[in-house]
Amino acid sequence: MIEIADHVRGYHDGPYTVLDPACGTGGLLWAASELQSADGPITLCGTDREPVLAALTAARLSFASSADVADLGVTVDVRVGDSLRADPQAGRRADLVLCNPPFQRA
Repeated sequence: MIEIADHVRGYHDGPYTVLDPACGTGGLLWAASELQSADGPITLCGTDREPVLAALTAARLSFASSADVADLGVTVDVRVGDSLRADPQAGRRADLVLCNPPFQRA
């Protein structure tokens, strides 16, 4: 899914922002961290309404921005909130939005 979305978006140069508005445990954002190449820094943004899942995602993605890849410019921004009712990333502009929306009833 990540590779197809990135390919459809086309050539990019410079900063690159990926947003998942219902990130859960961060699987899509983790996969998106591998988009990082010589094209420039990448920002991984996620939101989840469950604080535990948001914390887990932030912890997982911290490995993508750890010292061994810090020179690649990976930035992580995971927030707690409901993307449909009160989106904490409302002002965020993203180059790529990926989501596997939750299907259970709230």
